[in-house]
Amino acid sequence: ASPVLSDLGEIDSGATETYIDFIRWSAEKYPAEQYALIVWNHGWGWTIAPVSGRKGVSSDDESGNDISIANGEYEEIIEAASSITGNRLSMVGMDACLMASYEVAHAVNGLTDYLLASEELEPGHGWDYRSLSILSAQAEVKPLELGRAIADGFERQAKEWETASNITLSLLDMAHFDEFTNVFSDILVDASDQIDQIGAEV
Repeated sequence: ASPVLSDLGEIDSGATETYIDFIRWSAEKYPAEQYALIVWNHGWGWTIAPVSGRKGVSSDDESGNDISIANGEYEEIIEAASSITGNRLSMVGMDACLMASYEVAHAVNGLTDYLLASEELEPGHGWDYRSLSILSAQAEVKPLELGRAIADGFERQAKEWETASNITLSLLDMAHFDEFTNVFSDILVDASDQIDQIGAEV
């Protein structure tokens, strides 16, 4: 088992200050050339969950708070991480459901090199964190290698748990996000023009 580094007591996992304090502590305690931030919890993407009313990611059962994507709280955390570490994050990972959306990617655009997240619901077992052993097995690990190792580990574990048919996990190279946005915008304009021509109502 991993040693306990610090007992933080009761904290609010749905508060931006909790994340920012943790990032600051991590950067001071374990300075590095590259940083990745991985969030593990329930996720609802940009929208509000229709039944529970939850939004964003990282809900706290005691306080009822969440980290909202729509209200800019998630972006605030990633911006703070870039400021604290002195550079944008090498990777942002979301071990949570429904977080590989355009809106989530837009929130971290320019603040991370890669986004690793699931488009659909994740099985309860989540990621296999034994995949992080690549960090101790190699002298230098590039963000792309780390992302692929986590994705491969997630797939292997899903096969063990017989949930492999239900998983989605994508590693997005954020260097192409602006280009994708431009192409996607052109598609939407073309689609809108076609709708207007046939007189359809939306």
